[in-house]
Amino acid sequence: MDFSLFVLPTICIALAFILTKGNAKYLLAGYNTLSATDREKVDLDGYLHLFKRFHLFLGVSLLTVTLLLSRISPNLTDIVQVLSMIGGYSFFVYKSVRYFNPSRMQYGFSAAVSGMLALIAVVVLYFSVISFKESELKIDGDQLEITGIYGVTIDRENLTEVRILDQMPHIRSRTNGFNGGVYRKGNFRLDDGSKVKLFVNTTAKSFLLLKTTRGSIYFSSKEADLNEEYKRVSAWAGVGNT
Repeated sequence: MDFSLFVLPTICIALAFILTKGNAKYLLAGYNTLSATDREKVDLDGYLHLFKRFHLFLGVSLLTVTLLLSRISPNLTDIVQVLSMIGGYSFFVYKSVRYFNPSRMQYGFSAAVSGMLALIAVVVLYFSVISFKESELKIDGDQLEITGIYGVTIDRENLTEVRILDQMPHIRSRTNGFNGGVYRKGNFRLDDGSKVKLFVNTTAKSFLLLKTTRGSIYFSSKEADLNEEYKRVSAWAGVGNT
């Protein structure tokens, strides 16, 4: 089990108990910049009650979803967590403004922020759909295309070696790419410091290493037979294990 999936639920539950009436004037953004007179106009008790209930509910909900889905689909767990956070805070922003003695303009602003968060949720859902998909290898004439987000096109003359591996080298960090669920796509750095491009499903049993004149690319897919893909690409490029 990927224990990083429990980070967001843990943070939400912790937040429910961190903010109190005693430290709100230091920790609560917006409230901590008000004058003493303006603070008296704020229904701090009501806000803190909402704050605690919201974060406890969100944290426990995320924890429950994580426990139920993580063993079935880490990809779906990531999507549900992110959408729950965005949708939850959209609701929270709209509901919490009432405790700060708002004007009609401030109510309108909070509604606009909530709407913007809802729009972000739609965008996140769209990119999740295209990101949590297996990449494919497509050959078209003298070019090999790796499809999907962060996809690349390789000219035949630039592909110098093709190898099939039983396992991936250890990844140190992401430099510019997607890292969600079992998928790693885009630019990453390995433990030895080398920069590579990844288009992999980390649960795959084998991986293709494509060495090009511009660097190394790792590819895997649970939907493709990597042995057949190796033969196909090697024959097309006229290269193989060296």
